[in-house]
Order: sequence, then C-alpha cells, then structure tokens
Amino acid sequence: MRLVVRPHAEDDLKEAGSWYEDHKLGLKKDFLAAVEAVFLRIEKNPKLYQVIHLDIRRAPLDRFPYGVYYTLIQEDVHILAVVHDARHPSVWRRRR
Repeated sequence: MRLVVRPHAEDDLKEAGSWYEDHKLGLKKDFLAAVEAVFLRIEKNPKLYQVIHLDIRRAPLDRFPYGVYYTLIQEDVHILAVVHDARHPSVWRRRR
C-alpha cells in the first residue's frame, strides 16, 4: 500500500518537531525517527492497529505521547493527523 501524508498531518509533524527541538537539541530527530518507524509498520501491515472511530485507526508512537491517525482508502493509507494524546479528538476526527 502507498502511504499518503496529508497536508494537515505534515503541519502536525513540523509543529511537533519544532516544539521538541526548542526544548532539547536533537529531540526533533528522535521524534521524527519514531514517526518514521510507525509509518513503516503501518505500510507493512495497515490493519495492525484497531479502528477507533468510524474507519480511522490510531497507531501510538514509541517514547512520545503522540498518535498517528490514518484511514485506508482503496490501495492507499492516508495519514490524517499526528497529534499529542492530550489533544481533543475533534482535531483528527474532522480531517476524515
């Protein structure tokens, strides 16, 4: 399956990466590596993570309190959001 990172999810990654880099030099690199590891797991097995709302699935990041929210559309995996666990669910639900 092909992974499609939607623009809002790209913005999420930039925002979170900047926040981590501002708090500790090099932490952005660790955060992005954790995201990449989850992306690879999703690509290999898109149904690995359970559906949490309608057709949206959530994959948690290792070491960071973030989730990758995605949906399967035909032969593609659409990454809808990469958001902090404390954020309100409406952030990722409205991106469907």
